[in-house]
Amino acid sequence: MSDLSNKDNNEHPYGSGVFRRRIKINCRDSSVEVLLEDDNHGFQLCLNHDGNAVTGIDVNPIRYPYDTCPAAIDKLTALVGQPLSALEELSSVTKARLHCTHLFDLLQLAIDYSEHSDTDHQYDIVIPDEIDGLQKGSISLDGEIIHDWLASNNMLVAPPNLKGQPLMRGFYAWAQELIPDHQRRAAEALQRGFIVSTSRRVDMENFADQPVNTQIMPVGACHSMQPGIVEGAQRNRGVVRDFTDTEELLLKFQ
Repeated sequence: MSDLSNKDNNEHPYGSGVFRRRIKINCRDSSVEVLLEDDNHGFQLCLNHDGNAVTGIDVNPIRYPYDTCPAAIDKLTALVGQPLSALEELSSVTKARLHCTHLFDLLQLAIDYSEHSDTDHQYDIVIPDEIDGLQKGSISLDGEIIHDWLASNNMLVAPPNLKGQPLMRGFYAWAQELIPDHQRRAAEALQRGFIVSTSRRVDMENFADQPVNTQIMPVGACHSMQPGIVEGAQRNRGVVRDFTDTEELLLKFQ
């Protein structure tokens, strides 16, 4: 692998740092606010509802990799008016890759928690850099670890009951079969974390203010990578953060 790991905004070169993602869910009677921040992203999303249907979807994109990302918001707001029951599995209604996948996931979480009120929840994803071909990753909910995985070459090595399962293509099929329903959303969030954590290997500032490099992100992977959009997309400058030693800054959106 090429040595592109030293970033201007990354104090820890690859092999010495940690990818962190925090998701906060604030549930109220007629709304669910979901906040996300990690090395490359900062989003705030609020789902408004009347208990039966979506009455509004408000999104504040704070930090995002491509200048085309905010346009994906319109694809989410098109779901306003839909019954909540019809959106229990968003992927059965619309394809994630047509959206900003991160906002898509946040809306799914908001829908999951729409029956809750006056409760707050927090997911924390922690993925240290790969060392000697092995990479750990965990996700906790309200301080309790839900999944703790060890991966090698995009395949799970541990826990034993998941050994040999792929983290990329084929993930959702086995996750649906092997992971209990109440733990599946956390597993999906951790898998997303493994994918995004690979960005720590690359100095994204080398690509700032330039057309998107489709060798890093494949065409069709998300809204900004769709044909007809990717051709005009550019990488934003100064959007990378390093939370290796500063997890307390997550969701401060600095």
